[in-house]
Amino acid sequence: MKKALIVIVIILCSVSLYSAEPVVKFYLQDGSSKIYNIKDIDNIIFSKNQQSLIGWEFSGHRFYNFTTSSIDSINFGTGLNNNPLIRLNFNYNWQIACYLSSIDSIIVKDISHSVKIGTQEWSSKNLDVDHYRNGDSIPEVRDSVTWSKLTTGAWCYYYNDSSLGKIYGKLYNWYAVNDPRGLAPEGWHVASEEEWELLTTFLGGDSVAGNKLIEYGQEHWISNGSASNETGFTALPGGYRGLFSKYKNIRGESFFWSSSDMRQWEAIMIYFSGNYFPFTFWPCDKAYGLSVRCIKD
Repeated sequence: MKKALIVIVIILCSVSLYSAEPVVKFYLQDGSSKIYNIKDIDNIIFSKNQQSLIGWEFSGHRFYNFTTSSIDSINFGTGLNNNPLIRLNFNYNWQIACYLSSIDSIIVKDISHSVKIGTQEWSSKNLDVDHYRNGDSIPEVRDSVTWSKLTTGAWCYYYNDSSLGKIYGKLYNWYAVNDPRGLAPEGWHVASEEEWELLTTFLGGDSVAGNKLIEYGQEHWISNGSASNETGFTALPGGYRGLFSKYKNIRGESFFWSSSDMRQWEAIMIYFSGNYFPFTFWPCDKAYGLSVRCIKD
């Protein structure tokens, strides 16, 4: 068996202690998984360009501790009385060791959240920031009347429910998108209509691009037909917040702001439907709350 496993496509890694022979289970980006006995693995080597976190899980409580860019490798071995243990070897010449008997699982979580499609690099998660790039806070606005009258940047969760935000991110009005302090993180920006059009052209046109961009399966979509998500873009159906807090279409449709202005009260948005794969460019009231995806500068 191959002794060194390169962690490039791994999203989650867990060690299960079901028997006298613990196993490591790797979950891959294509949804498949592989299981190996720890005794068959000498080490796990991390790719230096992977942005991930690693941590322990004790009795269901998860603790992330280190980015994998600081880790050279993970070794499995034995300690006193031949008890299995794990060693994290760091690139600044020190290590941490822990007995597997005290750990429920070992988690390696991918936080890079970006995919390269053609000449572009896109975020693969809906934006979920509450500060502008310069550090200024973006206000959360829950009240429906206040939201409908805004002409400055704000965000909210769908139904003001933070648990939905963990999946679908935040909804922003266009004034936050257009704020000169910068909504996107450093090195990124909110894509323009032209950049979205370049994406669809590369994927074969509006009539087929949606199928390649929408998340596969019905974990988050009520219905998404034969969506393949072959690009890894993973478009999520975050719905939208209309005027006077009319929240609509979560799990049914995706609405993304572009940075392209249109007229005094409208800007261009991008629309996906699970049952209507051609994605569409529409004018939208700037006061609406929509999801945001970013593109690399």
